[in-house]
Amino acid sequence: MKEEKLEACVFPAFVKDDDLFAKVSGNFNIFECHCKHLGKLHFIGQGAGSYPTGQAIVQDLLDLRDKRNYGRRESKKAKLNNKKQGTYYIRGNCDALKDLIEERIGEDRFLSKRIELKQLIDHRKDVDFIAAVED
Repeated sequence: MKEEKLEACVFPAFVKDDDLFAKVSGNFNIFECHCKHLGKLHFIGQGAGSYPTGQAIVQDLLDLRDKRNYGRRESKKAKLNNKKQGTYYIRGNCDALKDLIEERIGEDRFLSKRIELKQLIDHRKDVDFIAAVED
């Protein structure tokens, strides 16, 4: 039997204007998941608004960190995957990140080379804001 995996990621991401994520507005939320047999699925529905939704996401992350299980199946060996590669929008200190920068787009704003997320996390004290850029 192959190892089953669950991958979750929560951080700001830039999307193109014609992307489905850019068209969701008001207090609607969207969730995307990728399934082996069904492919990419999107769920859109009424939410509680930006502040309650943001709080719920942060609480879920804290619950995961603290290994609280409220009716969810617990993974025996859950690991954080920081090896996912991408291009990132970065706002912060360019001196500490100079080897990761592909393009300067402002005084303290940059686009990274295609790198692993771990490389940015290692510099998080130098970074004010990170967002994924959809390739």
